Amino acid sequence: MNRKLIRIIHICIKTNIFTLEELQIGLRAAVPVCRLETSIDQSQEDNFRDGNIDVENEKVQLFSECLIKKFSAYDDDGNLNEVVVREIARLYIDENEVNKLIAECSVITDADIRLKSSKLLKCFAKYKTLNEMMNA
Repeated sequence: MNRKLIRIIHICIKTNIFTLEELQIGLRAAVPVCRLETSIDQSQEDNFRDGNIDVENEKVQLFSECLIKKFSAYDDDGNLNEVVVREIARLYIDENEVNKLIAECSVITDADIRLKSSKLLKCFAKYKTLNEMMNA
């Protein structure tokens, strides 16, 4: 069930055809999958969901990378996929805030994709936390 739903969400995101409800369904499916894949503990996940992202913690980094990959927020070269991030952000914040998010978060780089992922999601959380996105 989760794999099929995540594939559908990937198609929707790649073709820019999705609604807030569809994205929330995708998030609710992806989070437990990433939890299992990374063995993040409950307190770390709770902090993450609230926007308190410990970018130095290995499991948080793995969880971040997992979520970003599930939603195709990286292109094939591991760079931020601005089109996808804009489409997701537009569901939650106005265009001015979207532009600020892109300007602030797109400059984040790191050779370690896991560390980069946690830094990116920490940056995104300044605008909307995972809990806010899942429960909007």
